Formats: sequence, structure tokens, C-alpha cells
Amino acid sequence: MDDIAKIRTLLPHWIEHTKSHENEFTHWVTHVREAGQQDCGDALAQAAASLRQVEEHLRHALTLAGGPLAAEHEHHHHHDHHHHGHDHHHKH
Repeated sequence: MDDIAKIRTLLPHWIEHTKSHENEFTHWVTHVREAGQQDCGDALAQAAASLRQVEEHLRHALTLAGGPLAAEHEHHHHHDHHHHGHDHHHKH
């Protein structure tokens, strides 16, 4: 697989991953604010907003690369994109 095909495969996963974290941060904004931590809630809200910008850049990069590969819609691949040291099965 050449580098462009690989990035067209990886970017949709990165977009989904980023969106997942953004949603989680947004979920916690209300909880920490209700617990009296307004500044912490504000920081989480800013982090969520930053991730929305990251997602926009990733979507633009995907468009520039030619969009997702058609095969991505038909089956899943294993990619080494979850090796950054934290668990993605968070408890609420």
C-alpha cells in the first residue's frame, strides 16, 4: 500500500477517534461544572473546541488526499493507531 492509500485508510479512523474524545470531553464539562469546578469545565470545553478544529483539519486532509478508500466502507483493518498509552474504554 502506498503512502497516499495508507493515509486515506488512516484518516477516517483518526477522525472517528478525535470525535470520540471530543464527545467525551463535552460530556464531562457539565459534570465538573456541577461539581463546582467551573474553571476545569471551561478548560475541558476549550479542549473539545480544539478537537473540533483538529477534526476539521483531518477531514480537509482526507479530502485533499482523495477521500476514504472504498474498501474502508466494506471491511475493517487493524492499524497501529491506538498505541499512545491510554485506555479508550472509559467509565462514566
